[in-house]
Amino acid sequence: RRYGPIFQAEGVTLAVMPFRDLSGDPAEAYFTYGVREELAGDMRTIPRIRLIVSQTPAPSQAKSAAEIGRDLRASHVVDGSVRRIVNQVRIEVRVTDSSSGKVTWEDHATGDVSTIPRMCVKLAIGVARGVGIRVRPDERRKLAVRDLVKADSIFFFWRGLYHFSRFTDGDLAAARDHFERAVAIDSRIDWGWAMLAHCYFHLAYRGVVPVPEATTKAEEAIERAVALDRSAHLGTKGMVSGMLQWKWSAAGLEL
Repeated sequence: RRYGPIFQAEGVTLAVMPFRDLSGDPAEAYFTYGVREELAGDMRTIPRIRLIVSQTPAPSQAKSAAEIGRDLRASHVVDGSVRRIVNQVRIEVRVTDSSSGKVTWEDHATGDVSTIPRMCVKLAIGVARGVGIRVRPDERRKLAVRDLVKADSIFFFWRGLYHFSRFTDGDLAAARDHFERAVAIDSRIDWGWAMLAHCYFHLAYRGVVPVPEATTKAEEAIERAVALDRSAHLGTKGMVSGMLQWKWSAAGLEL
């Protein structure tokens, strides 16, 4: 649903809040986290949208969406909720104008878990419309490509993201294992390869994985990511390769 006229925006900054988990099961925290990241990933493909993916608690009686948006210097705040019952999912998303405090757009999508990528694409396009941005046909085609990844792969990818965000040695190792399972199920998930490279870099930096092993694994993973989407991952390739080579040097080893 849309409230009021859509204004014409050249570019907007959206603060994406953590979504509320309505399932009531703490073990499902990764799932709600992953849905939010999936939606944010879709919105990143729309060039005129700038994102702040925040870990600030969702809007509440203590602090409104408008107040959070102003604190983060975002023109709009995106928040929502996820409810999963067995294999059925309902995702609700709302956009609030930070200056007026008014809801400019809200909608929901329901379906089987296998259709979550498609639901997130639909909702991302809706969010864009709600802040005055028309998604062009070529951008819609790019979004549609993300819809093709197998659902099982996405779930392991989300588990990996959840553990990576916690950033302990044990969580980084768990994240690596989940990303490896994600790309084993569907090798087209470019961000799975990229995040796998990040895991090996951090595990090497912390001394959890030997530098030579981590270098080989990270470079293999980032090459796969670059092959799938060069523009998205070329910068990560340079960073990971450069930092791992520095780690080799610091350890007194030769490449």
